[in-house]
Amino acid sequence: MLCANAIDVFEIAGRETVFSVTRKYLERFEITGTEFVFTPDYHLDVQNSGTLYQEFTQRAAIAQNILTRRPMADRMREIMAIADAASKIIRERAALRVGSEVPSAKMLTAIAASDPTFGPIDCGIAMAIGLKTLGTWQKRWAFCLRLIQEPQNTVVLNLADQTLSEMLRLKPAVDWLFANLATAQAEVDACLALAGEKKAVLAQDPKGPIMMGAVSIQDQALPQFAIGVRARLTEILNGPQALAPNDPRHDWKSLRTLREHIQTLPSLGNDPQLLAQVQRRQSLLAAKAQIGAMLDSEKAISGKLTLALDLLADVEGEEAQSEVIAFLRHYIELPELRKNFAPGGESAKVADELINRIGTAKNLPQYRKQRFIETLQTNFKGKAKIERQFNRNAGGPFDMVEMAETKYKLLNWSPVGLLFGQCHFVEVGSKFDVTVLIRQPTLSINYEAECEAVRVVDGTVAVRYTFKSKLAEQKVKAYFS
Repeated sequence: MLCANAIDVFEIAGRETVFSVTRKYLERFEITGTEFVFTPDYHLDVQNSGTLYQEFTQRAAIAQNILTRRPMADRMREIMAIADAASKIIRERAALRVGSEVPSAKMLTAIAASDPTFGPIDCGIAMAIGLKTLGTWQKRWAFCLRLIQEPQNTVVLNLADQTLSEMLRLKPAVDWLFANLATAQAEVDACLALAGEKKAVLAQDPKGPIMMGAVSIQDQALPQFAIGVRARLTEILNGPQALAPNDPRHDWKSLRTLREHIQTLPSLGNDPQLLAQVQRRQSLLAAKAQIGAMLDSEKAISGKLTLALDLLADVEGEEAQSEVIAFLRHYIELPELRKNFAPGGESAKVADELINRIGTAKNLPQYRKQRFIETLQTNFKGKAKIERQFNRNAGGPFDMVEMAETKYKLLNWSPVGLLFGQCHFVEVGSKFDVTVLIRQPTLSINYEAECEAVRVVDGTVAVRYTFKSKLAEQKVKAYFS
């Protein structure tokens, strides 16, 4: 945020800038950004320490340099002048307010409305006094939640919103807030509860400050608080602890659930940084040992294949995807595929479901889709067995299939089957006539055929067919013989 004058420092964006550049200082003295901005003693402490003052102004200048395109030294001088003016305002206004009273929402609202320019600043000073008087994180947390629940104006709501957000980003406050949560999963659940996920349950601390916050906030729109929740979630995901230690499948399921919440909860806003962290963790689970451990939890081969397809849809990166595809290939090509495929005589039905899943699978190359589908059909549907009576030849550059006056590229063919595309209006089971145009070095022929679609994947159509001409059938079969 670019502060044009001293008053801008006390606006939401200005206070957020101050928080970001003074965070380590705030953690050392265990105070919030609200207390720092509106308390003159902290200003004097920083200004009397020349190195701290220079460090803070330099950080602010670096952060704003991209926007201003001004020389760093010039922007630092401007920031110092603005900071000095803002500090002078706080000293003068704080001198008018004595005592250590913890204000109510009603009192703060009245102070904020007392003057259009200085009322919001006086409100911040009164709130900072109350926070300092309360002292502990527990009391400050409860105080801000109370301000949100009671009738107040926008100034008071924004101050409480931002102070709560800061507590979610300050290590001493976080250590207190999450003290009774022993696992990363519990901490994620806590963040989801604060983000508005009403089904989130904190078994480890059902009556602690997190649930108190979740109940107090309910469906209120608190944009700064949402920033704090997202920052805390990012920090958890950046950490080394798995959501479900020693259980990679549970860990992966937890990450999938978290991703769904990030995409649907308004306060998490489909945040790209959070989604990237979830993606990074999911890709780490695609290591060979982790995949094996997850798939071992499924007894039937169909269950392993389904789980591997789910995992493939989640992971990013060619190396991680290749690991998952290797497992898919291993299980689909097992000699005992039919024997251990699915329980309870449901093999054909399950094979159909898997064929559909493979056909629309994310991150699976087209040639792999075709190979996997053909293998499943050969084993469970019998549709691919006829084609195996003849070798299939790849289509040449001038080989085509003509249907409804439109020509499609012939990908491969045999005397009983064709693979061509891209054709997006054919459905599995549909029957139609085509003209096959072959231009091979030793065979040049056009022949008509009656076709039945046995597979359609992303516009690529596989058909079984019969010749309309006996002479054409003899020539093609002689060619393949």
